[in-house]
Amino acid sequence: MRYLGEDRPISGTQSEQMRNPVPARPGETNLTRHFRVACAATSAVAIAGLFVTATLAVASPASTLRLNTKATAANSSTDAQTNAQAVRKVLRQSTKVAGAAPSASPSPSTGSDVASRLAGLKLVNYYPAYHGWSRMWFEWDPAAIQADFTRMSAMGANGVRLILPVDVIGYPVPASTMVARLADAISMAAGSGLRVQITLFANWSSYSDLTTSESWAKSILSPYKADPRIVFVEIMNEINPRDATAMEWARNMLPFVRSVSGLPVAVSGQVGDMNTFAALVQALDTARPDIFSYHFYSSDPTIANGSFYWAKRIAAPTPVFVGETGMSTGLSGTDPSDPSMEHDQDVFFRAVEAASRYVGLPAPAPWIWQDFAPGTLCTCAPGTEYHFGLLRLDGSEKPAFVTLRDFFKFGIVRQ
Repeated sequence: MRYLGEDRPISGTQSEQMRNPVPARPGETNLTRHFRVACAATSAVAIAGLFVTATLAVASPASTLRLNTKATAANSSTDAQTNAQAVRKVLRQSTKVAGAAPSASPSPSTGSDVASRLAGLKLVNYYPAYHGWSRMWFEWDPAAIQADFTRMSAMGANGVRLILPVDVIGYPVPASTMVARLADAISMAAGSGLRVQITLFANWSSYSDLTTSESWAKSILSPYKADPRIVFVEIMNEINPRDATAMEWARNMLPFVRSVSGLPVAVSGQVGDMNTFAALVQALDTARPDIFSYHFYSSDPTIANGSFYWAKRIAAPTPVFVGETGMSTGLSGTDPSDPSMEHDQDVFFRAVEAASRYVGLPAPAPWIWQDFAPGTLCTCAPGTEYHFGLLRLDGSEKPAFVTLRDFFKFGIVRQ
């Protein structure tokens, strides 16, 4: 979720490489020029063989208060050097993995099947506007969910992410009511032409309880063994790659969930700079998922090109899916969406779409479908968390909705 972490200043390296005032070409817009500069910077780094972690940090200027970016605090110079070494090690390992013998873990599909699932995927992260986060499940509103799924499909989406909070679903045994609601949600999604990404183990951290967590996952997933309505299963949202116990749990759960579900399995790491993503890949080692979900948040969308390039290279040969990305359009949970910030959100999505196409990644998944009603999120959520939606609370379209619709439905990247 978006509220974790702090904003941090953009580095001088980022300013130099991503904001270099290169003159525009004839007929070229400023946004297109920024894309070209970012591409040139990425290519220069690749050719030189430099692994500059500061360049790729998902960060935001300290001068702006418009976005809660979920970035971690800046590393010390010593930490940066250590993390740079980690990135280089992961890149070396990725070459070895590409030529290694197949893992003994059961695999539900070939690499081509996973690639085909992602190639045409146009997924939206979802909670109902008046029942955000965990409230979706204990304030069940099937009419609102169905209406949202219908409209989502109409704008060109073909996938939706459903996140399961362990404390609400029930643990160690899932509540029958919640199991039935998940089944209803999957059926409604399928009826609207949407395949489902299931994210397990939200609001949970009992990593030493492997046996019970396996039993819980099996109870949730057994009814959906190789179910074509499910596009893939994510074992956890934004797991901490520097928590050794969490990583040991993940290395066991990835093959287990793959086996019981008969579906591709994904994992996402905590939002931060590229070091964080590299740490996740390195910590999982050969116990790899079928998909790495990379979450991208920044007030400088021109770094998307470089960030996506390095995420793809670090994770290779495992496919990368940008499972969350977005920008808030408000500062307070009680105020309406700000029109000027809506413009910034639209520019952000145009840049992210262009970067994903240039790097060769699937369509990034926007966070989130609609703004949330005041007071419906937990007290820990900052005001910015209420305004990441493509739709305003009243259901009207923000400019970014039109941009995403054109991208999803027609493949158009708006300039």
